Amino acid sequence: MAVTTRRLALPAKHRTWGLSRERAALLGLGLIVLLGAFLRLYQLGAFSIGNQYYAATVKSMLTSWHNFFYAAYEPGGSVTVDKPPLGFWIQAVSAYFLGVNGFALALPQALAGCVSILLLYALVKRQFGTAAGLIAALVLAVTPVAVSTERNNTIDGLLVMVLLLAAVAFWQATRTGRLRYLFLGAFLVGLGFNIKMLQAYLPLPAFYLLYLLGARQRWWKRVL
Repeated sequence: MAVTTRRLALPAKHRTWGLSRERAALLGLGLIVLLGAFLRLYQLGAFSIGNQYYAATVKSMLTSWHNFFYAAYEPGGSVTVDKPPLGFWIQAVSAYFLGVNGFALALPQALAGCVSILLLYALVKRQFGTAAGLIAALVLAVTPVAVSTERNNTIDGLLVMVLLLAAVAFWQATRTGRLRYLFLGAFLVGLGFNIKMLQAYLPLPAFYLLYLLGARQRWWKRVL
């Protein structure tokens, strides 16, 4: 007896221009990320080195290990910059390989902005669906203030990326009830503090309220 097989076609409602919904969503996300990358990377650093204060700090950090670890503003190492060192460590590594120029100093923030687009898509999609995730990703990709801050050497783009990673961790802690994700989220917020201090604490009330009200644990465990 001969056995024949044939591929079952997806119903029309599950296909878009000949693509399955999953592939169409991936294609849309890829185009959004490419758009966001173009807006952030095109002629990056071609016209300015960015914030002169931060640029001088990175240049000073490359002169010695002491200046690197303390984020020294001047080569003598007696004055530090007015921010924690983590964001400038990342910029200093970029400048070490690419030179102290506008492109090298802004590149970490531009790449962080592209990662943030993917993270926001994943967060919104999980709760509200693919279409909402794509809309959220597109809005972040083209928002002028996001693009402008991620095209210079201010460290806001790195902070946003780290806090979105923290949001993913807190969401996982709420969904699974596992403390390791809660600790991971707190650790990531701590990294955010070491990028731009108290600004990293702005979403903490929302993170903890999400866990307190939504975690799959008894209430007294959530409070503790």
